[in-house]
Amino acid sequence: MNTVLHSFERLYTKNSKEVVKMQEAVQIKDGEYTLRGFYHHPIPDHKKACVLIFHGFSGCQPGPHFMFKLLSRLLEKESIASLRFDFLGSGESDGNFEDMTFLMEVKEAELILDYAKKLGYKKIGIVGLSMGGGVAAMLAGRRPKDVDALCLWSAVGDAPHIIKENTTEDMERSMKELGVVDVGGLLLSKAFTDEMESGMIDIYKTVSNYSGPILIVHGDADTTVPIENAYKYKDIFGDRGELFVVKGSDHVYSNKIWVNDVLEKTVAFLKLHLGKH
Repeated sequence: MNTVLHSFERLYTKNSKEVVKMQEAVQIKDGEYTLRGFYHHPIPDHKKACVLIFHGFSGCQPGPHFMFKLLSRLLEKESIASLRFDFLGSGESDGNFEDMTFLMEVKEAELILDYAKKLGYKKIGIVGLSMGGGVAAMLAGRRPKDVDALCLWSAVGDAPHIIKENTTEDMERSMKELGVVDVGGLLLSKAFTDEMESGMIDIYKTVSNYSGPILIVHGDADTTVPIENAYKYKDIFGDRGELFVVKGSDHVYSNKIWVNDVLEKTVAFLKLHLGKH
């Protein structure tokens, strides 16, 4: 695995030339593919903590309504670094969308975690939205000793069931005849659906290996990933899990008030569990 960093942006205080935070373009090369994203960190950076931010199905690293970028900037103010990448086939990363599978994204998430640890950060937090929330949960369950705080936004829990519920007869026919299906202008591969049907993906079972704190954020009007997924996460973690229900919100918090509420709650949670020396 190769990693390459390129300086992208430096932000200065109004009253001095001192650099107080930095944003850099990041590349992680794995075989023939390159994942691309951004690395935000304070200056000076005492390597206190870094948050990994994972986008959802067909999303990309700025996030809906630029929520991931806003989160990175808010974390900088708390002296917490962050990494936000496009998964394979999304955004600026290599590959095509039909190359993507869920477990492939989990593997890529592990590469990102390894990169953050290589940078020397003492604590690691994870934030994941939608399918990226399922990826985050899987990563925390697979690498529980390496994750200090987990935050799930509208996270999928029973991914195979959700995929099955949203698969029409026309989609099944296309998959059988062509090996791909058109999902909103993007091609989804048979490898993706076969993996979902294989029994290899049990997010709830895997995440139960994680013993740290978890914040579960979900809109009660989410029709993409029903809030029952969040209730199941809460049941698994009991008192260690905090459930924050965003009243009236859809899947991606499509209202500035909801955006602000989610960001405020998330930053407070991460600051509490990652901000301690």
